[in-house]
Amino acid sequence: MRPFLNKKSILTLGLLGVTVYFTTAFILNPPQLTAAPQGVQTTTKKTAQTVTNSTKTAKAIVNDGSLQVLLILDASGSMTDVLLDGQTKMNAAKIAINKLVKQLSPSVRLGLRVYGGGLTLKDPCLDTKLQVPVQLNPSEKIELVLNKIQPSGPTPISQSLVDAVNNDFPMPNAKKHIILISDGAETCSTNPCPIVLDLLRKTPNLKLDVIGFGQLDSTTTKQLNCVAAATFGKLVKANSAKDLEQQLTSIIDAKKEVKGRIIRTIEQLPVKNARPAPAEIKGF
Repeated sequence: MRPFLNKKSILTLGLLGVTVYFTTAFILNPPQLTAAPQGVQTTTKKTAQTVTNSTKTAKAIVNDGSLQVLLILDASGSMTDVLLDGQTKMNAAKIAINKLVKQLSPSVRLGLRVYGGGLTLKDPCLDTKLQVPVQLNPSEKIELVLNKIQPSGPTPISQSLVDAVNNDFPMPNAKKHIILISDGAETCSTNPCPIVLDLLRKTPNLKLDVIGFGQLDSTTTKQLNCVAAATFGKLVKANSAKDLEQQLTSIIDAKKEVKGRIIRTIEQLPVKNARPAPAEIKGF
């Protein structure tokens, strides 16, 4: 009887078995790559990531526990409208803000961003600029800036918020508090509410309060209310310089303990992978 396998077949099967064994071992236990010794140059190169912002980023400082607050002021063309007390909205805003900064607590870092007013030579819908960086004792600088503002142009709320959150706060890991003063809704981009929700996902320490200045229509009220509610802030209204000063002082008051009260739920916003929209907040 002939043998089932000859010597050549046995050798071939043996080599095949060894190959399968080492291949399986390599797959299941791949070799660990070790870092190159210090001073030894490797062939792998990192590609530099370029991030483009529309404004310069505030110089980072150590978090010293102080509050950092940014005012975003509407200087669009509609701020020339006259209030019930006979003043233009812009003049009333200048008076209120100047009074506020002169009595500001020394522990509050305050800055001023302005949109509208022809502050840049770019597209009017990019007309938003950090006029006074967030800092301690900013009253003199803010007063000088306010004196020069002449309202004009559209209302780029979304662009202003994006630039503010990404660039304007010198303590990036500390809480960021924005107070938006606007007499109207967004006129350049889409509804800013989804924009704020996206910013909040990336910046969980963001708080945004809105002061609606003058008589607001229902569309403007709904939009500004949504912008504030997205960060569990609040929308309040002011119809005079005195009203505005009181609202600003109340919002910035660091000693006031605030608690949210849910009064109704705003509808889900059309944002990709959006979390459920937070409840509207009054008297936070």
